[in-house]
Amino acid sequence: GRADVVIVGAGAVGAATAWYLAREKGLSVAVLEARAVAAGSTSRSAAAFRQQFSNRAHVKMSLFSRGEYERFPETFGVAPVFVQNGYLFLYTEAEAMAAARTRVEWQQAEGVTDARALTPKEVDGLPGLGCVFETSDLVGGTWCPTDGFLRPTEIASGFLDGARREGATLHVGARVTGFDVKGGAIRSVTVGGRHKIETGAVVVAAGWWSRTVAELAGCPIPVVAVKRYLYVTSQLRSRQVGHFPLVVADLGAYAR
Repeated sequence: GRADVVIVGAGAVGAATAWYLAREKGLSVAVLEARAVAAGSTSRSAAAFRQQFSNRAHVKMSLFSRGEYERFPETFGVAPVFVQNGYLFLYTEAEAMAAARTRVEWQQAEGVTDARALTPKEVDGLPGLGCVFETSDLVGGTWCPTDGFLRPTEIASGFLDGARREGATLHVGARVTGFDVKGGAIRSVTVGGRHKIETGAVVVAAGWWSRTVAELAGCPIPVVAVKRYLYVTSQLRSRQVGHFPLVVADLGAYAR
């Protein structure tokens, strides 16, 4: 077979890339997935979404993404994929809070107009969160109500279904085993040790497996896996928590 672009990985990033290249650039796209759609990092993500970053590129990417996710049901004809419960950072150290205030000013200037710094009293006054937090040892917090969390497997499926309507092809169980590179350019991708797809461009979107894939083409990329732990509780009976924001305390943990 042949494709203008081969994408390795059918998680959220690979799926979105397929959609934009097929729809906006009119390119022929083949998506190769070794296991199943969203089977890797996408399905294991806590799927937190925020615009409260201290890096210009991150803020701009989040603002763009926010618009795409808010329009997702309209674009793809699916249920909402974005829960905008907000993102709340809590601080117990004055120095950290001072730095956070500076970040909020900077984020507002970059276009995140609803980000703001809070006093402990204002934290306690957020809708539906009164008496939830022990605020006596807090010095403040930062808050953005249009942050929240996503539904990542639905996002990957939505982008992929859209890309396929635009002519992209999805190949599941298609493990990349090699690349034909001549004169510094990709000529083809080998799948399963025998099938070749001719192409001039490959996008590696295989999460933490991306390094292994890219090494086959002689250009390893510095992506490594870092172990994380997610703890899942049963439903709390004493309180409705569906409206709670994603909470980040300065303890190295967060709650969703």
